[in-house]
Amino acid sequence: MSKIASLFFLLISYIGFSQTEQLISGKVSYQDTYQKSIDVINYTTKKITQTNALGAFSIEAKVNDVLIFMSDTFVDQKYKLTADDFNKKVLIIKMAEKPIPLEEVEIQQIKKIKVAAVSYNDIKMSQIQKDAAKPKVEGVYTGEMVNAVDFVQIGKMIGKLFKSKNPKKDIKEEPMGFKEYALTNFNPSFFSKTLKLKPEETSRFLEYCETDSKSKTAIQSKDELTMLEFLLTKKGEFDKLK
Repeated sequence: MSKIASLFFLLISYIGFSQTEQLISGKVSYQDTYQKSIDVINYTTKKITQTNALGAFSIEAKVNDVLIFMSDTFVDQKYKLTADDFNKKVLIIKMAEKPIPLEEVEIQQIKKIKVAAVSYNDIKMSQIQKDAAKPKVEGVYTGEMVNAVDFVQIGKMIGKLFKSKNPKKDIKEEPMGFKEYALTNFNPSFFSKTLKLKPEETSRFLEYCETDSKSKTAIQSKDELTMLEFLLTKKGEFDKLK
């Protein structure tokens, strides 16, 4: 076989390898300790898995696919796969601990959420895209508007000018319960298609969620991803009870 033919054969083999998905295995560590429950996401194919109790994972991928490693404790890691990675027995990924963030600015009003049927993969990819869109500034972003007019302070000043001599006592509204909140803010298709609940099961499922103290935290978080992940977690528990 000539040198040109040999080179051509190697090139064809490399191209075929780079376009074919294979199972790649690895471990995730932090300071020489393997880490469990780390989300491992193939950003190219949108496939997701998690590390086990020994920090190990396996996921289908090919050359040039981008893997993203995410958790609440560590900084997100991005890793682009090469041909050499597939020759290794175990791919080692080292994580870095997140800095302690400042307290976020409290938002007084909960925006109404309208959610169509989504999957767990859609939620994770949305979180990745949201994090990537955050402004890259020093320190921790707190959500304030730079050089914006302080309408809250102006409102307080106007209120003092027109304050009644005999002001009426503020009537405190009863906080919305979890069941009422979920039925008001989520489309019926979310319960039937995403959570795969029968119409007669929806009310019983939401009552089950409401017994968990974390349901109040999910409402108060003002974050639709937090609410969705809570519902998906409780659905898994609810299915085991049936």
